[in-house]
Amino acid sequence: MLPPAHLFASLSLGTTIMLLTNQLSWEGYIITILAGIAPDLDYIVYLIRREGQHHTTSHHTWFSHTLWPFVGIAFFLMLNGYNFLGILFIIGTTTHLIQDSIGTGDGIMWFYPFSRRQLGIHILGEIGKKWQQAYLSYWYFRWTERLSMGLFLLLSLWIISQLI
Repeated sequence: MLPPAHLFASLSLGTTIMLLTNQLSWEGYIITILAGIAPDLDYIVYLIRREGQHHTTSHHTWFSHTLWPFVGIAFFLMLNGYNFLGILFIIGTTTHLIQDSIGTGDGIMWFYPFSRRQLGIHILGEIGKKWQQAYLSYWYFRWTERLSMGLFLLLSLWIISQLI
C-alpha cells in the first residue's frame, strides 16, 4: 500500500481505541501517525543512500518490515510508563505490516528471524515503479488509496477539532 492507506488505517484504528478508552490525546494522535509510517522509514534511508533513485530491491526484506523493532519500541514505551502509547504504537505498526501483506510485490517476513520467507495475499511479483503501476492497475487498490487520503484528512481534522 501507499502512505495514505497506511496513515488512514493506523489512525482510524488508533482513534477507535482512544475513543473506546476515553483517552483521545495529542500524544495518541501523533503516535498513531508515526506508527502508520514507521516501517517505511527504511525507504527514506534507501533514497538517501541511492541519491534519490527509485529502488530496485524490495525494502520488505529489511529488518524494519518485521515485527521485532516495533515490539521493542512498544516495550520501551511501556517500561517507561507509557503503556497506552506503546499499545497504540504496536497496533499501528502491525496494521502497516498487515497492509503490506496485501497487494504487495513480495509479502512480509512474518516469522523473522526464524524464517525469511515472505508471505502475503494477492502478491503482484513486482517491485519499485513496476509494482506501483501493477498495484494501481487494479480498481480496488486505486480506490482504496484515493479514499484513504480523503478519510485520513477528514479524520485528522475531526481529531484536531476535538483536541483544541
